Amino acid sequence: MQIKDEVFSEPGGSPAAELRPLLDMQAELCQAMANPHRLAIVYALRDGERCVGELASLLNISVHNVSRHLRVLRERLLVRPRKEGQTVYYSVTNPKFVQACALICEALVEEHRAEGECLEAFGLLEFDRQHERVGQRQTDPTRPNVSKGRTTMHAEGNGGSSMDLTSLQADKLIDARGTSCPGPILAAKKGMPGVKVGEIMEVLATDSTTLKDLPAWSKKMGHEYLGDVEEAGYWRLFVRRLK
Repeated sequence: MQIKDEVFSEPGGSPAAELRPLLDMQAELCQAMANPHRLAIVYALRDGERCVGELASLLNISVHNVSRHLRVLRERLLVRPRKEGQTVYYSVTNPKFVQACALICEALVEEHRAEGECLEAFGLLEFDRQHERVGQRQTDPTRPNVSKGRTTMHAEGNGGSSMDLTSLQADKLIDARGTSCPGPILAAKKGMPGVKVGEIMEVLATDSTTLKDLPAWSKKMGHEYLGDVEEAGYWRLFVRRLK
């Protein structure tokens, strides 16, 4: 069905009757996505298919709950199954679903940054209005030098010595791959209490906004952001707990 802009042209008017079935379908889809675990599943599948066990491990929820959420997503045609032997793999039916979710997330972050509220109030992000764009991190002198998956960080207070993060063994690992902003920051916030003062936490993330948000969060919470390493399809980010 072709949707024409003019059907929404009258202020205060309702959409044309012919659009009602499509709008009902969209409303049902939005209702199915109104769950953080289902959103996380969709993001986890954006880079390829996964089985139930992989999703359960990645999202840190039970296999039963993953299956239940996948059932809802299948009913709304958001994911499709593929059986291989005894294992069932799931994939996103249309990449535009993931793109739509990502755009909504980006818009939310932009609006919260513009208003300086909510995310900042909860201590999740520190908004530096002089460096809004993630792209500016490449020219920020306080950022580590990144080169083809290898990062060397000049640690503060260490006589200018360099730290090779590629071989660094962290004391705690947080796997936030497949989650989108602010998922990695929430995971880091949840995992930090298990890290002792002076120890290092490593966060794995696939969302590039984490490269800006985690340093800001670390600074706001009084921790030391050591730098990041780019791997194939994800980043390793390191934070030292200072208090």
